[in-house]
Amino acid sequence: MSGIDYSNAEFWAKAPEWAGAVVTAYSSDGDRFYFVEEFGGISRRQEVGSIYRGEIADMIIPGNLWRLVAERPQSWTGAGLPPVGTILECRFAVDPDTWHHGTVIHKGMQPEGVEFCMVDTGEYQACYRGEGGWMRPLRTAEQIAAEERELFAKTLVFEMGRGSDQAPSSMNQARRMYDLGYRKQADRG
Repeated sequence: MSGIDYSNAEFWAKAPEWAGAVVTAYSSDGDRFYFVEEFGGISRRQEVGSIYRGEIADMIIPGNLWRLVAERPQSWTGAGLPPVGTILECRFAVDPDTWHHGTVIHKGMQPEGVEFCMVDTGEYQACYRGEGGWMRPLRTAEQIAAEERELFAKTLVFEMGRGSDQAPSSMNQARRMYDLGYRKQADRG
């Protein structure tokens, strides 16, 4: 069991929903690994690889040699640098208008004490510090649709000659047109 990558999203996808960490406890037949709700308190547990949930166990009882192996990775909200393994969207200085899907492959500290992370997109690799605007969490389909709707509304209001007039009534009318299915047709010229 010690060869398992406990930071891997696939491992945690197979873990029980309630599991918040993996711990190990020494036994006479070697280390055993358990899913637990939390480390450091009373928690239910289940041996890794088993489908049977065990009893409630007190992780802090003296004499038990419980050791924290890994905690369930938390999803990245966009604040701070993302943890290793996070799939995100990023952009590069050579093409700042295009967002690429990437995976955080390394996180570290520079000699001057600045934290950084490395992102791999398959085509590019880049190093990011904490500067905002270059990385973001993956957007949901709903977020993408909302952005398309807003872009449509702003473009329509601009093309109607009200570019500086982002008045709520003009924007609301343009959004309503989008919701009704109106789209600009390609010039058939």
